[in-house]
Amino acid sequence: MRATTIQLAMVVALLSVGCEDDGDKGSDSGVAAADTKGTGSATSTGSATGTGSTTGTADGWVANWTPCSGYLVDTLYCDDAQTCYVGCGSNASGQGLFLTTDGGLSWDIAPDETGALFDDFRVHDVHRDPRDGLLYVAGKGDGDIRVVALDTTNGSVTEVYINHPNIDYTMSSANYVRRSDGLELAESLTGGQVVIRRDDAGFRESYAEYGGWADGDGWWHNTDYTMNAQVLDLVVVDDQIIGSGSQINVPPAVLLPPRTWEFGTDSDGDGSLDLLWETVSFASEGIGAYDGECWGVAGNADGLAVVCVDQDADRGMAYTIGADWQTTAYDPDNWTETRFDTVVAAATEGGRSTWNEGVCRGPGNRVTVVGRDSQTNDGYVAHSDDGGSAWREVTAAVEAAFGGGFGPITRCMYTADHLMVAGPGLYAYVPLGEL
Repeated sequence: MRATTIQLAMVVALLSVGCEDDGDKGSDSGVAAADTKGTGSATSTGSATGTGSTTGTADGWVANWTPCSGYLVDTLYCDDAQTCYVGCGSNASGQGLFLTTDGGLSWDIAPDETGALFDDFRVHDVHRDPRDGLLYVAGKGDGDIRVVALDTTNGSVTEVYINHPNIDYTMSSANYVRRSDGLELAESLTGGQVVIRRDDAGFRESYAEYGGWADGDGWWHNTDYTMNAQVLDLVVVDDQIIGSGSQINVPPAVLLPPRTWEFGTDSDGDGSLDLLWETVSFASEGIGAYDGECWGVAGNADGLAVVCVDQDADRGMAYTIGADWQTTAYDPDNWTETRFDTVVAAATEGGRSTWNEGVCRGPGNRVTVVGRDSQTNDGYVAHSDDGGSAWREVTAAVEAAFGGGFGPITRCMYTADHLMVAGPGLYAYVPLGEL
């Protein structure tokens, strides 16, 4: 079993090289990137062998580094603040599923039984299913591999989804989720493709040619029930699949569980599943209407949170709703809307743009939003203690811990006792009691 160690010096060198927007999810959809920052710290002594000192601490925050270069950390999953996985598959040098076991002091390619599976895997989504303990990894692996399940106790790998020679089944996977009844869903990084598989022998036999997976692309074109909203993020809340998305030239949307049909229904018998979510569009009419995308969605027992970008005004937006979302979320007027040009100091004091990239919900009705200035790529972190009614920026504390400025912050996650955030060249965490 082999683990490829990424030397810190190599990462710092990579961070000095810009990355062109490739048009994938996670990109800025045409807004030019400029002045991408490196690590922002000249004092880091973190070592690739797991020994060394942290980049710094401030106000409870501890800041280290990630091996992602370019403009994006596609995915972050942490078992705890010290043990985390990141994938940076959208960047030019995007191969690898990276693992730290020392809070970001060092990162290695995650080990697997082949010794090399993740060396060439462009990883876009990682999460651990608490029911089976497996780590599910989605993206673009060697050949036709797109989603795998990794047993991190012994390195064994099981193929979950592979490409098939049909346009509806050929894609790089951006997100993969599964419900407790065995329903699985994977969706495309760059297009509208969605594929679904049920834990049902008859269903799988009907789609045996494609490994038991059914084409759900018909949903994207079903104008009776949805808008052409490309899926950009997925989450499972209360065992229901929720998405966010849209496109640059249409209003942003959240994709909610259907109330009047079964999720994943073939309504016309053509073999394509055309009834998936109900689409709820934010800002689609009236004086505040705008076009844009919703890049992230998160949820827990306290409610849902969605982050979007107003393309017309070049500003980040957040929408939050409480624990009664299953009855209230279908009316966009019931969501609390926050304009992030009123939250982030660079916008309120300097007139800069805001681009919300990721969101996470934590215990105690906490919500955190991460993002960047789409012109300078300076990152920011903002936090709410009350489910999204009031916000405060905490970027300065992260910057103080890191020892200087940093680039985009694109992903965040809560555990029971910590908040973790990540971007190209930066991994930082804070105990919830210090937040």
